[in-house]
Amino acid sequence: MRLSTVVPVVLAAATLATSVRLAAAEPAFAPPGLTQPAPTPPPAAERAWYGWQILAIDALSLGALYIASTDRADFMGYVGVTGLAVSGPIIHAVHDRPGRAVGSLVLRPGLTIGGALAGYYSVGTCHDYDCLAGFIVGGFLGGVSAEVIDSFVLAWEPRVPVTPVVTPTSGGATVGLAGAF
Repeated sequence: MRLSTVVPVVLAAATLATSVRLAAAEPAFAPPGLTQPAPTPPPAAERAWYGWQILAIDALSLGALYIASTDRADFMGYVGVTGLAVSGPIIHAVHDRPGRAVGSLVLRPGLTIGGALAGYYSVGTCHDYDCLAGFIVGGFLGGVSAEVIDSFVLAWEPRVPVTPVVTPTSGGATVGLAGAF
C-alpha cells in the first residue's frame, strides 16, 4: 500500500473510533436528575515491582559486553549477549509469570532485530557506513525499548498479604507469619 492511501484510512478509523466513544459517553451538560452518580471504583490491588532484578542482571550483562569489547574476550561477549537475551524471561519465570516470560523472550530479540532492520532500511541508499550506522542506532533503540517495556511494564506481580500469627501453647506461644509464599 502506498502512503497516500494509508494515511486517509488511518485518519478515518481514528475519527470513527473517537466518534463511537463520544456517542457512548454521557452528555456534558445534563440536568442533575438525569445523571447517575459515578460508581466507586473497586480498591486497586497492591502490586509488587520486580523489574529491578531484570535491570541488575542486564547491567551485569552490559558490563560483560564492555569487557569483551576492550579485552577481545570472546567468552565474555557470549555471556553478555546471553544474559541480555534470557535475563528477563528467567526472572519472570522465577516469579511464576510464564506468559510474561514467553512475552519477554519474544520481545527482547524481536524489538532489537526489528529496530536494527528499520534503522538499516531507513537510511535509503548505502554510502560508506550509512547503513551500518542506521543498523546500530536502530538496534540500540529497539533494545532500549524492549528493556523499558520488560522492566517497567511487564515486571509487576500481585502483592501477597502477610499477617502475623500468635498461637498459644501449653508452654508459652508460637509466633510466626502466615501468607502464601
